[in-house]
Order: sequence, then structure tokens, then C-alpha cells
Amino acid sequence: IQVSSGEPRIVNNTIVRGDSNGMLFSSGSAPIVWNNVIARNGSAGRGRGICDFSSRQAVIAFNVFYRNRIAAFLRDGRAWRHA
Repeated sequence: IQVSSGEPRIVNNTIVRGDSNGMLFSSGSAPIVWNNVIARNGSAGRGRGICDFSSRQAVIAFNVFYRNRIAAFLRDGRAWRHA
């Protein structure tokens, strides 16, 4: 899912086995992302559950991340991985 503008609600989805990022947010967007399963996205050195490059920062809560290739989540240049 790629969001380049607006404030869409992305709620109650299963986003699995994409060859890159599960979700990608560009500047100018501010999606609301709740209660999704984001799993096993990425291939050959790329792929996160969510990459948030939005200048308005998305609202992201209550999601499950599982085995995304690089990391679960990237925001402000910081990747969030499991410990």
C-alpha cells in the first residue's frame, strides 16, 4: 500500500508477502493505520512492514508485525526491529 497524499484510514487488513515494503507513506500524507497484520514483506535486502516518510506523521497503533525482511517499521531514519 502506497500513500502519497491525504489522510486515509487503513484498518483491519492483512498485508502479507509483498516483495518490498508492506506500506509506504510519502511526505504530504498522514494515514491512520490501526489493527492490521503486516507480515513477511520484502526480498533480497529490502522490505519493511511500514516505511513512514510522511512529513505529517501517520498515526500507527495496534498493529501486528511479523518477520518483515529488514525491520518492522522505519520512521525518521530509525528502524524498529524485534529485540
